[in-house]
Order: sequence, then C-alpha cells, then structure tokens
Amino acid sequence: MAVRTLSYQDLEDILNGAAILACGGGGPISVGQQMIAYFKRRKKTVQLIDPAEFGPKDMACVSAFMGSPDAAAAALSPKSITSAAVAAFVALQKATSYKFKAVMPGEVGAGNSFVPMAVAVQRNIPVLDVDGAGRAIPSLTQVTYASHQVPVAPMVLGNTENVVTVDVKTVELAEQIAREIVSAPDFGQDGGMAFWSMDGKTMREASIHNTMTYALNLGTALREAIASKKDPVETVINYLDGGKLLFVGKISSSDVVTAGGFDTGRVFIKNQAGQEMIIYNQNENLMAWNTADNFPLILAPDMISYLATDGTTFTNATDDMSKVMGKEIAVIGSRARAKLRDSDYTINAFMNTLRQLGYGGKYFKF
Repeated sequence: MAVRTLSYQDLEDILNGAAILACGGGGPISVGQQMIAYFKRRKKTVQLIDPAEFGPKDMACVSAFMGSPDAAAAALSPKSITSAAVAAFVALQKATSYKFKAVMPGEVGAGNSFVPMAVAVQRNIPVLDVDGAGRAIPSLTQVTYASHQVPVAPMVLGNTENVVTVDVKTVELAEQIAREIVSAPDFGQDGGMAFWSMDGKTMREASIHNTMTYALNLGTALREAIASKKDPVETVINYLDGGKLLFVGKISSSDVVTAGGFDTGRVFIKNQAGQEMIIYNQNENLMAWNTADNFPLILAPDMISYLATDGTTFTNATDDMSKVMGKEIAVIGSRARAKLRDSDYTINAFMNTLRQLGYGGKYFKF
C-alpha cells in the first residue's frame, strides 16, 4: 500500500483545519496539541493512506473518542487517550477475528482526527484519509457509515480500566448504550471506541474521501495567510464550499450543561451595532440565529464554523473559548458534504437533534 508520511507541520495544519471544519466540536484543541507533542517526544510518525490505495478485501475499523469535550480537556492525557482507544481497538479485533490493516476516523475534529492516529502509531498501521461526515457530529446516527447501513456492531468502548463490548442491531440503540456507558462514574463522560468494521470496498462506498487532506490544506492556507498578513477569515471563507461570513462580533457569554456525554449550550456573540447572534450547540454548532431575524441563518448538517479574526482557531470547549474572550470572532457558514445534506436519512437524524434543542421548523439548505 502506498502511504504518505505526515510531518509534524502537517499534523499542526490538520489540527487547525480540523478545528474549523468540526463546527465547534470534535474535541478540544488541547487534545490534538497534546497528541502531536506526544508523537514528537516518542519520534513517531503518522502514515496516511488514500482510500483508493486500500485493498477492497482488506479490513479497517473506525476509532474514535466519545464524550464531553470539557471532560476530555480536564481529565485526560495523551497516554490515557491512547491507552483507551488502543484497548478498544484490540478488543474489537478479538471480537471480530479480523486483522485490521488500517484505522479510520469517525469525524473531523481537533480531538477525533487524532485519536485514530494514536491507534495507528501504536499498532503500526496507516490512517485512512476518510471519515463519516467531513465535519464533527453529535450523534452516531448522523454519519455516512450509518446512512449506508454498515453494521455498527460489535462496538467496543474502553478507558484505562474498563472495556465493554456491545452487540446491537441498530445505530440508534448503539448511540443510546454508548452514551449511557461513558456517562457511568467509571468512565467519567468519556471513552475510547472501536466499531464499524468494514472491508475496503464498503469503506469506499460509505465514507467521505480525502477529508484529512482537506483539513490539512485548509490549515496550511490559514497558516500561510497569517504569515503573509493576508485576511485569515477571507482565506477560510474562500476555501470552504459556499463559504459565507454570517456574523462578526465578540463573545458576550456562553452557557453549557455537561450530561450524557454531551456539552449542550449556547454561545452569544454581539457586534458593535448591538446585534446579537446565538449559536446553539450539542458539542457541535447546530443552529445559528441573528436575533434581528425571524428564522435561523443556517442549520446542521450545514456548517457553522468559528475563527478569531486574527486567525486563532478554537472550539466550544471551555478552555478554547477562554483563549478568544475579548477577541473579534467571525462566524462562517458553509455547505456540508453532499453525502450528508442530500441524504434523507442524515437530514432526519440531524432534525431529531435540532428538535431536542427546541427548533420547530423545517430543514433548509444553506
């Protein structure tokens, strides 16, 4: 298999690109930063493989981390994240009797783009340049693996002390059980996961291709814009599909409740004219309102991304938010990948989450 070795600069660019694409979720930036430092200290490199190069009968699985970004930032280290994710991966290999030749992300994010890298480095296998959303998502039901009816089970959740294997028929039940498990005291709102075992043929049909490279190129464009004193916000808008500036202002307040493996909350942004934008999130940004309007500006799965106007990337995690308080923030809307926004299955899954946030209207494309 032809693979590409990612440099540490590549990893840093992926981190910043993924933070933008993750729409406020996908894990705190500190997790990705710590993972990169972890690789550097151990002189480890990450191998990336294009989906077209992966054998049609070779087996891969999804490696991820489920739970609260704030809990992850507060309680986890690169060693504990790696140990939990690898324990889940090894248990899944045992449960399925497959020898996985690659690992793949579930979503794009500053944390969840790096969890499969940690597993890949430990197991000496490559990471597939794919994921199931092209963004971060709050529910397993919202990824393309689910909409393409790839069996989610066996599903393994683990941390440094516990490993739980679950065999269920539906992804909806898998989501419920996984949230209950990571919410248990012995898990503490977070856990490593291994699931969605599939061969190369299925992977190519059910995944969104080259999303790691997409995040890498976005992060590179942002870094180069900052270095050349170009407008980083304009650079990001021009890079994204249908990118549009929705609002510019400063974060005035935010609220969050951590429960069930989620951080659910709102972010309030005000501009100098006194207008206000409210962004509703469940880990990820799902709906944005300008309070001067009668309807939301954008709904998930279409993308609501953040960027400080000086080019600083951040997420909804409390530590990330604290670093941009007082800075001018750009809120950017863009189109989600076609496999999300053109799928009735996926739209229904996102609408179920939006209903839980109190939205009573229809989905409309950005």
